[in-house]
Amino acid sequence: MNQSNIIRVLVADDHSVVAQGLVALLECEADITVVGQACDGCQAVELFRQHQPDIMLMDLRMPQMDGVAAITAICTEFDDARIIVLTTYDSDENIGVADHRDESAAGVPDFSSLIRRNHSVIQQRRNSSNPP
Repeated sequence: MNQSNIIRVLVADDHSVVAQGLVALLECEADITVVGQACDGCQAVELFRQHQPDIMLMDLRMPQMDGVAAITAICTEFDDARIIVLTTYDSDENIGVADHRDESAAGVPDFSSLIRRNHSVIQQRRNSSNPP
């Protein structure tokens, strides 16, 4: 497979069993490679800077810096970041996104629309790598 068709993914989850499971599932796909794993929000931001992955899977509940703050930091620095939110929350109110709404004009994502779009991010990336 051509290296330009490989989807580079960064996984951020503080539960090692979840992170290892995600990595195992992703590595079963021929066109996906995991470039790193972060166990807290600070490390997630650092590894994103280092690897600049095509897609990041981000847990929202993490130590040191939560996922919302990490996503805010990443999206402020990298306006083309593609982040899939991993959460058991069912709405923005439960996430605590209201605290971050004022920052949305500065490139911070609208989490409700972000969560709805997550299911198609990998397929969109695959489609952009394989033009008709």
